Amino acid sequence: MVIINDTTLRDGEQTPGVAFSRREKVALATMLFEAGVTHLEVGIPAMGVEECLTIAAIRKALPKSTLMAWCRAKSEEIKCAADLKLDWVDISIPSSEQMIEHKLKCTKATLLEQMQTCIHYAVSLGLQVCIGCEDASRAEPDFLTEIGILGARAGAKRLRYADTLGVLEPFSTYEKIKLLSETQFLPIEIHCHNDFGLATANTLAAIKAGARYANTTVIGLGERAGNAPLEEVVAALEHCYQQPTGIHLEHFPALCQAVSDA
Repeated sequence: MVIINDTTLRDGEQTPGVAFSRREKVALATMLFEAGVTHLEVGIPAMGVEECLTIAAIRKALPKSTLMAWCRAKSEEIKCAADLKLDWVDISIPSSEQMIEHKLKCTKATLLEQMQTCIHYAVSLGLQVCIGCEDASRAEPDFLTEIGILGARAGAKRLRYADTLGVLEPFSTYEKIKLLSETQFLPIEIHCHNDFGLATANTLAAIKAGARYANTTVIGLGERAGNAPLEEVVAALEHCYQQPTGIHLEHFPALCQAVSDA
């Protein structure tokens, strides 16, 4: 079964002009859970006290859900995610040469060492780890494979393939994900942006190529042109590919309306 890890409350809130209140986030998380979306990426602890209080409120409201926080490869952020009693942490690292050179200004070797240290630390705190490969669609395939192999050895359980700049199309998506799934052993989570209007198509292509997790947002919220819409991805999986998701489509009208009104 494909697992939807919805990021409406994290990446979706990066939509220009969108800022959910704590009450709205708890309500939306509850509606998502009731619709069968049990895996949720709920925030960024590094954003501060208010964000952490909101994450804590979601954790209290949904004790049986699987909650994830997005963190940089920094021990203090990972510790905060553990203190909030979350299940997963996405440790985000740049994976393309452009971002490693210009954003982090470090070598690949240094990045890999830092990644492994952070994974070990997160695991020691009881967190499950997803390696968030930022700008993966422009990264060298061999380097992504190396990230997956070393990450798995350090204790990571999942690798997020992020099309950060929204440059993928379905045919290359299939080829890239197929290759990555064959050269390393971590389950792949696909994270698509909709700059060319292809986020849903790219997500489906990745799943067909072997991705086992997919990031979505309700009504496609997200930075720039948005992310893959939850309702499109789930409906396509269920009706076009006969792949069960465990998500109840009849909940979507009310959920989409609630997000639109928030």
